[in-house]
Amino acid sequence: PYLGVLRAQNALARQPGCMRVVSVDELPLDTYVMPVAFMGSPTVLIEKLPAGTEVVDAVRENMAMLAAEGKRVSAIFCCEIGGMNAVEPLLVGAALGLPVVNADGMGRAFPQLNMFVPYILGESAIPTVMHSEKAGDKVALTDPMSATEVEDLMRQAVVKMGCMAGLSMGPLPVRALRKKAVLGSYSLARRIGKVLQTAVGDPCAALVSATNGTVVFAGRIADVSRRTEGGFARAVVEVEGLREYVGRSVFLDVQNENLVVREAAGQVLVSTPDLITLVETESGQAIQTEVIRFGQRVTVVALPAPTVLTSEQALAVVGPSAFGYEVPYVPLSTTS
Repeated sequence: PYLGVLRAQNALARQPGCMRVVSVDELPLDTYVMPVAFMGSPTVLIEKLPAGTEVVDAVRENMAMLAAEGKRVSAIFCCEIGGMNAVEPLLVGAALGLPVVNADGMGRAFPQLNMFVPYILGESAIPTVMHSEKAGDKVALTDPMSATEVEDLMRQAVVKMGCMAGLSMGPLPVRALRKKAVLGSYSLARRIGKVLQTAVGDPCAALVSATNGTVVFAGRIADVSRRTEGGFARAVVEVEGLREYVGRSVFLDVQNENLVVREAAGQVLVSTPDLITLVETESGQAIQTEVIRFGQRVTVVALPAPTVLTSEQALAVVGPSAFGYEVPYVPLSTTS
């Protein structure tokens, strides 16, 4: 997340030590955590830079509503441990003097708000507040409604805001996090970074060894077909095989995130909720969907989904059928 990293480096240069990550056990049980994220289309960020105030403004408004009810926020919570939304909670926490929980709500990234695990498991998405970069340009949802209804309304709003806005979602009680969150997300991200920094030889092999993942394919980007539709960045990416994969091609379907890897004949090799990522073959560094381009030499790596995403209840929201694929979810351990 290039922009997120630059902003984080800036914040740390101004105030060293301003970012704190804490475990769930360090938070008072009678308090709440505030889930935060940017909502919209990642490709928009290539031309429309964030002001940096969007998410903080949304959080301040949401916290004020909670305070009026006598509820206290003790930490910031990461909605999805992927892309710029993995870094944004650290920036928000630094701006507000709050720690960030070593956890997230997806164990990866998903394109829709209702795919947030605590909401799938019954927590409320209300109140949710969205702010654009313009002063006073905001939407606040306070009436009782489902997470799917919140997603639909906020998706319409973010399109009108230019397909990028800051989001402060329905707060979560600390006592619910152990059963309704993916714990240790920042620790895992840090561990993966260290593995890639110290890898000797093939970094992709080191990556899959450290994450219980698998290499699905390797080659070069032969084609990228993009469109922005309904507040999402959608794409089909063709990877032409190299090395032992010469003579074959695979296709990645993208909706902000990689959803499936399929062969030309349509056979699905890996699907959501297992994590599909394109990495640079030479470095093992992840390539965000918005910067995939023709000619890049890439390795398609898949990591197994957190257990909480593989229940029947969760698969109804984040499995292949939720995205219109008429195939059953086959766990990575089975396909590999």
